[in-house]
Amino acid sequence: MSQQTLREHGLCAYCGRHEQLTVDHVIPRCLFDGVEGGVPGDVPKVGACRRCNNAKSADDVFFRDVLVGDARLAQHHVAQDIRHGAFARSIAKGKSQYPRAASRLRYAPSPSGSGLVIAEPVLPKGRLRDIFIRLVRGLMVVYEQYDLPDSINVDVLRAIDAGMALDEARRWAETDTSGMVHSVQAGDGSVFRCVYYHTHSQERPNLSHWWLHFYERSVYVVFTDMSNLAFGEF
Repeated sequence: MSQQTLREHGLCAYCGRHEQLTVDHVIPRCLFDGVEGGVPGDVPKVGACRRCNNAKSADDVFFRDVLVGDARLAQHHVAQDIRHGAFARSIAKGKSQYPRAASRLRYAPSPSGSGLVIAEPVLPKGRLRDIFIRLVRGLMVVYEQYDLPDSINVDVLRAIDAGMALDEARRWAETDTSGMVHSVQAGDGSVFRCVYYHTHSQERPNLSHWWLHFYERSVYVVFTDMSNLAFGEF
């Protein structure tokens, strides 16, 4: 749940309207349920209007349930504590939106590399895309002090091979000489870390590339202002 402390009027990090702002944790607080010491103090925060903050609160729990339901996280202790704790209780009480959203299944190779095929849920791309757009807008404000325009083109991909995506992000971070690739994380990085690139050129100031890692093995890649490229299915 987002922290609802009232602050002065200003521009909402998510919608850009001039409103009375509340403090919002860009990375949902509920992702840190069960983490020793609670939510790390360096989790990025922004000023958000009540409308955006309330909408994000509903999406935060749904996003948490999507993440902890990922078969790639079977060995991650925080994700599994949530899966068997808060997530299971929400399912039992009929409050979770996840079962309705994941009512259809598809078959995919097991992330364990065993060669077996597993059933995984088909999730609502539109809602998840909106969640990631909002998240990247918030991260851009915190880390780059830059507001992405509403009209920006955004592409979102879920990394099928998390190891390959992590290796790519690591390679970008280690070989960068431009100063435009950054590595950031919350706490020890076991719940959230990311590597991102943001160009500062006047020609394409909105171009950025984000590798977002949740619970170390669930990786999503977000591109902004790369409409000339085709990245396939989300």
